[in-house]
Amino acid sequence: MDSTKESQNGPFSPEENFKKLTQLHRSRLYRVAMSRGLYIGQPALLLTLKQQGICSQTELAEALNVTTPSIAVSVKRLEKGGMITKTINEKDNRYNQIELTDEGKKSARVCEDIFEAINTKMFNGFSKDELTQVNALFDRMRQNLVQYDPDKEPIKKARGRKAK
Repeated sequence: MDSTKESQNGPFSPEENFKKLTQLHRSRLYRVAMSRGLYIGQPALLLTLKQQGICSQTELAEALNVTTPSIAVSVKRLEKGGMITKTINEKDNRYNQIELTDEGKKSARVCEDIFEAINTKMFNGFSKDELTQVNALFDRMRQNLVQYDPDKEPIKKARGRKAK
């Protein structure tokens, strides 16, 4: 038996541990957000709008590091739910301006509370030094990915796998 998959609780490889952590974090966010009437992509979108103010859909996609079509459904749902308004820019009718309504601002505050509660639970019991170390490691991983350009450095076939 592979030692990195001994049980449901570990020990795991760093990659598997990170994957499981991000899945669990997302799952908890999703459950709490759904209980408040929000769908999974909406909290990040609401918080980005709260932080940046009026944005186009393209600017939102760039800020969230996703494609424009991938946030289209969330934008439509939020507009239908009365949390955002979309108005056409008078100077360029191809440019929609997306803005939080008062209801959207309330929902953004709820999202902040959700993230704070889940992150507080996630880091429960960590010392200040441990949090500093974790943050430094996350920052290093983020910088590694910022510097990685898949177009210049394509993914290589994994060792030991046969092509299908």
